[in-house]
Amino acid sequence: MYHKRGLWAIKAKNGGVLPRHEPKVKAEAPIQKAPKFYLLIQGKESCVLKQLPSGFLLVNGPFKINGVPLRRVNQAYVIGTQEGRRRVL
Repeated sequence: MYHKRGLWAIKAKNGGVLPRHEPKVKAEAPIQKAPKFYLLIQGKESCVLKQLPSGFLLVNGPFKINGVPLRRVNQAYVIGTQEGRRRVL
């Protein structure tokens, strides 16, 4: 790979030493992101599969149709719209 990549030519051009570059400065991370929970299923219609012992509801999309994954949702964020279907806020 040394010859294939032409490293010998780069070394010859720089006095027998491979050039070194300063590391790039990384951008600062955002201060705080909104929880993914709200971004993924906000305002989507989904099916309630069952109520968990913790009080949460287990909801599902289906994911291929409306992008709602299998999630646990607090009952406070759910509005009943039809039998078997709930709108998740």
